Amino acid sequence: MSDAWTEDASARGLAVADGIVGVSTARNVDVSVAVSVSPEPPALPFDADSVVEGDLECKSGRVVVMGCTDRYPEAMRLAVPPGWYRVRAIARGLSTVREHWLDAEDEYRIEPWPASPTDVAVVKPHAWA
Repeated sequence: MSDAWTEDASARGLAVADGIVGVSTARNVDVSVAVSVSPEPPALPFDADSVVEGDLECKSGRVVVMGCTDRYPEAMRLAVPPGWYRVRAIARGLSTVREHWLDAEDEYRIEPWPASPTDVAVVKPHAWA
């Protein structure tokens, strides 16, 4: 996955590689992350600080959700039908990071849904704190 973190991927906060989508966060500590699989594209959030989308092909029907320091055997797993998914990464609360590093209120939501593959899209560019 480290090869996927190109300069462009780092700038947009999303790295995509074969079978993997990496989402950047504003802090390198435990942060709030929610994952919600939907059968169709969810509505775009109006209050997001950042929204970026990429594609994931799930061949096995199982998606592993884990942070960069999580252990693979203990990582959360989601059962999904095999196929292509559009993955939307949403960040909120980024403005709280600068002044309240340890107690910041940044939170992240990952929303995959079945879709044909297309290009990575920055729907709303981030302004990291």
